[in-house]
Amino acid sequence: MAHCGVGLISTFPADVLADPARYAEAARIPPDADENERAAAASRRRDLAVAGFAVLRERVDGGDASALTEFHGAAARIASARASGWSDIVRARPLHSAERALEAARAVAAGESAHLADAAVHVAEPGAGPRAFGMCGRLRTYDVAD
Repeated sequence: MAHCGVGLISTFPADVLADPARYAEAARIPPDADENERAAAASRRRDLAVAGFAVLRERVDGGDASALTEFHGAAARIASARASGWSDIVRARPLHSAERALEAARAVAAGESAHLADAAVHVAEPGAGPRAFGMCGRLRTYDVAD
């Protein structure tokens, strides 16, 4: 797994952010590598992001507001290729869930309770296989699809 989140952009140094190929290589954890190689790649990725963040923070703390604007621009350029599918993801999952919650809130506000008969407890089982490398450590994925 290259990123924890769909739109996450690492705070790599500006020269890496400026080059999409370098960014992709820096963010990549080779899926076919052995566990030690994958762990080393994740550590390199983390260290590079921390180094980039330190420079970004230093610039911002020093009063250089353009540093954050530059990072935002680089992040948008990097994520733009993936962003076209985000609307479908949001509509299918979080927006759908939010709309269901709003319907339930309207029903309760109107004094209706019939929808409560549909309540259920769900158990999410962890995904099979080893935990993935995320941006902030190891991840265990769960399928929470209804």
